[in-house]
This record gives sequence, structure tokens and C-alpha cells, in this order.
Amino acid sequence: MTNWLHTIDIKPIIHRDQENVSPEHVVDVAHAIAALIRIEAPQGSLDIQSDDYDSELDDLVEELEGLHLETAGLLDDFNDLLNQFYDWADANSVWLGI
Repeated sequence: MTNWLHTIDIKPIIHRDQENVSPEHVVDVAHAIAALIRIEAPQGSLDIQSDDYDSELDDLVEELEGLHLETAGLLDDFNDLLNQFYDWADANSVWLGI
């Protein structure tokens, strides 16, 4: 059994209009998740000056923020980033609400 150290509840964002895979929706969801991570991430994990800085998480957030309508393979890229985020969360005892 995992003892979660932190929570970043992305479930409400992920479950928003799940059937909609339009580029606009995918970009909106990616950006909403990135914004939530910036707010809820473990303290210091996104601060490059902090001893708790996590470059993997910072890179994921920046990649989510960098998705845009013209991104080739947008849905595949988004799903790949989401899988990387799930793996990061598991490794860092962060509950994602899913």
C-alpha cells in the first residue's frame, strides 16, 4: 500500500469531456494540468534554486505548456506526457486522484 506524500488531483481535468479529442480540447487539458501542477507540486520541486528542485517534473510541466494546436501528433504527445507524469507521481508518492 502506498502512502501518498502529496496530492495533485488531475481527475476533474482529465474527466472533462473525455470523448472530446479535438486539438483545442487536448491543448486546454494539457495547459490546465500544467497550471495545476505549478500550484500543487511539492514545495520547491519547480524552483531551480531549491534543493528540492525536480528537473524531471519541471521538464514535464514545460512540455505540457508547450503543446499547441499545430503540434504534430498532438494527442499522442499528450498521452505520452501524461504517462510520464503518472510514472513520476508513482515514483514520488504523489496521488493524482485517478
